[in-house]
Amino acid sequence: MAAQVPPAQVPPAVVPPAPYVAPAGMGALTAQTAQDWIGEHLNPTQDQMDHIFNHIYMELNHALGVCRLSDRQKYAVVRQGVTDLDDLTMLGSSVSDIRSILKMFNTLSAARGGVNFGVLHYSRLFALVSFAKDKRRRDQAIVAADFTDAVMREYISKAEAKASTEGEELEIPSPPELKDTNFHKWQQAVNTVLLTKEGTRGIPLAYVIRSETAPDDFEDDTERLIFEASRTGPAWEEDNKNVGNYLTSLLTGTQAETWIKPHVAEIPECEEGHDDGTACSLSGSVSEGEDHRRREKEER
Repeated sequence: MAAQVPPAQVPPAVVPPAPYVAPAGMGALTAQTAQDWIGEHLNPTQDQMDHIFNHIYMELNHALGVCRLSDRQKYAVVRQGVTDLDDLTMLGSSVSDIRSILKMFNTLSAARGGVNFGVLHYSRLFALVSFAKDKRRRDQAIVAADFTDAVMREYISKAEAKASTEGEELEIPSPPELKDTNFHKWQQAVNTVLLTKEGTRGIPLAYVIRSETAPDDFEDDTERLIFEASRTGPAWEEDNKNVGNYLTSLLTGTQAETWIKPHVAEIPECEEGHDDGTACSLSGSVSEGEDHRRREKEER
């Protein structure tokens, strides 16, 4: 008797997932128009929040998730008008600023969108804000995927280190009067002062007169920031003007005053990539003047 052949196994039919359907009234929302919807819906359903964060504010959702915020807490953040990662740069300059913005949600009822924020939430959010600001001042794109748990912890550590030294005044000696014999000592003293003074974006003012050639290896993140910081825009112009005024105050009445006169008047009108009219060129003119003085002395 012939062996019976078992019937062919028919694989189960694959049922495609049902197409996504947005909650009622939310299908056409964009990152900008969603703000009006959010303002009218203080206590959304979970489905509505899922749509907001999974289909509209995806980048924000990732970054705020790294901060370990719940959906309700994320919703409180976007209620502040935050529509993308770039908006985070306007949320303050300290943990206290973040706390001041969000603490009202601790007192609101659930029906009005109240949600509790704790100390760690504020610290993590400030780390995210610091990350976004750091990218902005280096003129780099703010990408959510770059904000990892390790990066968040690094920014928290930096904030803690800065807070521990806040209020302490470092005694930095003023540069000596510039003379024929002490140019290099004077230059090093000026650099030391500018390394300890922060500009309008929290960048050491040494970036204004940095060398055009970056080192192959940076000593630390501060040196990296000095060379990566953007030298365009109103903040750069303000820093450039302040450094220019500082250098002018040091050089007025010295032999170098004649070397810097062509540059002083135009310091505020600086542009990236232009040598004329910048504090950097002012500093360079001092160096050039010193080289000229030294050559004249050697030729005698």
